[in-house]
Amino acid sequence: MQHGSWEDETGWKNQGYANLIMDNLISGNKAVPMIIVMDNGYAFEESQNSDKKYSSKICI
Repeated sequence: MQHGSWEDETGWKNQGYANLIMDNLISGNKAVPMIIVMDNGYAFEESQNSDKKYSSKICI
C-alpha cells in the first residue's frame, strides 16, 4: 500500500487503520490472511537524508 504525500509508511496504520480493517475482513471471512507491505515511497539519496527522518522502519 502506498502512502500519500508528506506521509510515510505508518500512514495506513495510524490514519487509515488498515490493521483494524483487515482484522475485521479476515474475521468476517471476506479476506484471507496476507502480508501487506507499506513501503516508504520517498526515494532519497543518502546525502539528502542527513536528518535520518526517512530511515527504514518496520511497522507491525
